[in-house]
Amino acid sequence: MPEATAKDLALLRLRPDLLRYAPDVAARFGLTPSDAETFEAEENAVLEEVDAGSGA
Repeated sequence: MPEATAKDLALLRLRPDLLRYAPDVAARFGLTPSDAETFEAEENAVLEEVDAGSGA
């Protein structure tokens, strides 16, 4: 299960990076700059779940 969480987190972190460094590629995947706040909130939620699950 930790492998799945790591992959999910990697994808969540990739989306804002695509917007920042490769906006043309991000557009192909339907990502827009207005989605950036949503992506940050999703990443924070996953990190909180991981921290809660690990007992940290």
